[in-house]
Amino acid sequence: MSTDIEHVEHAAQPQVASLGEQMEYARALAASTILPPAFQRQPANVLIAMEEARTLDESPWTIMQEMAVISGKPSFSAKFMRTRVRKAGHLLRESFEDGVARCVIIRADDPEFEHVAEWDRAKAEKHGLWGKGHWVKNPQLMLSNRALSECVREACYEVMGGVGYTPDEVADFAEPVRPANVTVSEHRDDRPDWGVILNAMKATGATQQQVLDVASRILGRQVATLGGLTQAELDATASALLADHIEDANDEPLVDAEVVDEATGEVQQ
Repeated sequence: MSTDIEHVEHAAQPQVASLGEQMEYARALAASTILPPAFQRQPANVLIAMEEARTLDESPWTIMQEMAVISGKPSFSAKFMRTRVRKAGHLLRESFEDGVARCVIIRADDPEFEHVAEWDRAKAEKHGLWGKGHWVKNPQLMLSNRALSECVREACYEVMGGVGYTPDEVADFAEPVRPANVTVSEHRDDRPDWGVILNAMKATGATQQQVLDVASRILGRQVATLGGLTQAELDATASALLADHIEDANDEPLVDAEVVDEATGEVQQ
């Protein structure tokens, strides 16, 4: 009797024959409450994630877990970028010395050339980043992630399937979500779904005040209560909350995170 183990290839996702079948599958996934907020009850978003999964030969679950959507713009986590570079067979080298984060990528098809990107405090200050948010909590990680994503875009952008920025980068340049122009009666007839915020809070351990802080940052105005936010604003806040959590190097719960005074740059406990 043979003891050989038969190797069976498992497809990353079900092979479907038509757009209708793909949409049916996407609707089934979108009904799940364990998906990130950007994909819950959003079968069209799930369909895009499925297409990205096929492009990158990954599972839809992996794509949806590693992708953060901020103000309608998709981004991938830095750790997923590292995985994609290595999976493509390229050599990735990262270092941090004397305050300088350095990323080197040597392509598998061009081993004689080094693509290099460097980030330090001066560069971060030039971009108006130093002393804000996670740059206060873990500047080394933020510098390293910036060097990585910059190098990936220059050396092997194709490995990211068209998504070449991290959540932190997208949060810097994405336009804030503006309030929808709706009347009081329309707002009452279309009450927002609080599930996206509640799920994001459970996933990150964030307090209500931290949610308000995130909402204020991405919406470009002071948010004192979540009661007046539209569904689009709640979705954007939940996505940004999860993106912040992804960028937390130590995976510490957000309830222990510092609050940074944007005016002075001081950290408040």
